[in-house]
Amino acid sequence: MAVLLGRHVSTDAMHQHVLKIPASAWTPTLESDGKVRNGPWVAELTGKLLNG
Repeated sequence: MAVLLGRHVSTDAMHQHVLKIPASAWTPTLESDGKVRNGPWVAELTGKLLNG
């Protein structure tokens, strides 16, 4: 799995955080025309999750 972030964290730490995100929090990404992209999904990692 590839993860694109706007915050720098170590690879192992990021993997652990991503594993904590519930399936219901993931949303498919959209193209600029509003159509769903085939493949990538996004979820928000908040400070609360990143801080434990």
